[in-house]
Amino acid sequence: MPKTLSPTELARWKGLLPKLKNRMRKSQIYKKVKQSEKYIKKQKKIESNKIAKELGKKVEKQVPLTIEKLKVPDETEVKPEDDEVLADLASDEFSRYFSGKTPKVLITTSLKPRKSLIEFVSDLIAVFPNSFYLKRTEKNISRIIKFAKKNKYTDVIVVHQDKTISGLIVIHLPYGPTAFFKLTNVVQAKRIEGRAFPSSHFPELILNNFNSRLGHLIGRMFASLFPQRPQFSGRRVVTFHNQRDYIFFHHDRYLISKAEQRQRLDIELQEIGPAFTMKLKSIQKGLFDPVNAEYIWIRRKETLPNSRKRFFL
Repeated sequence: MPKTLSPTELARWKGLLPKLKNRMRKSQIYKKVKQSEKYIKKQKKIESNKIAKELGKKVEKQVPLTIEKLKVPDETEVKPEDDEVLADLASDEFSRYFSGKTPKVLITTSLKPRKSLIEFVSDLIAVFPNSFYLKRTEKNISRIIKFAKKNKYTDVIVVHQDKTISGLIVIHLPYGPTAFFKLTNVVQAKRIEGRAFPSSHFPELILNNFNSRLGHLIGRMFASLFPQRPQFSGRRVVTFHNQRDYIFFHHDRYLISKAEQRQRLDIELQEIGPAFTMKLKSIQKGLFDPVNAEYIWIRRKETLPNSRKRFFL
């Protein structure tokens, strides 16, 4: 069989496909048919572009239709330089952390944590400067919050585990808000091959694609967990990258080397860990209160029309 089929041969083989009994032969022909269809489509496009150029017409480059391109427009999406946004940022609950205040983070777990959860918390302590672990003996989270406020902590992080590490609560003190995240694809630092080891330097923080009002709130909440004085000599970088409402977390170190025979530097990223994916489930006003909470936003499937094309962050 030739590498690609002519249109006549293609039509003949497509007609024969349903009649073939041999699975291996059928699979081979199916792949060949698909390759030929792709090749013919490409050749037609090249030919049409060539004719358009000869006629002096402008050839428009086609943009692939991704889910991002097809997303439902979000009326809450704002530009960072918007005057109203800037006014809100200057007076919100996180503004003091952008004018010199150093965060102090308390990290704890669900009751009876397994070894893997304790190791994951150890990884988080290496991520967040000025963070401390509290062994969970108290069932009531409100008492942990009271202890944290008394000892001048600015945030409480509670990591939850079912069969695997599955959830994370971020409680901003002293008045909230409180965010609930689902965790997936958790990779502990020790499981990363060729990883780097963290230093005590304050990391550079990268927040990508938090464009809506809700996204700004979540981005500011993440940013307030880190001192806003990155120490670039440590070459540490922490990234929260939002894509389709999935937040990808990475903790890396810059590797800088001088390129041979070129007058420039090569910069690569070496992973430190941990790495995981977060998805916002809800955010409530005030401190943690599962009974009488007033929600700013909550994810409910039944209230999300066009859910595959609608993003909130």
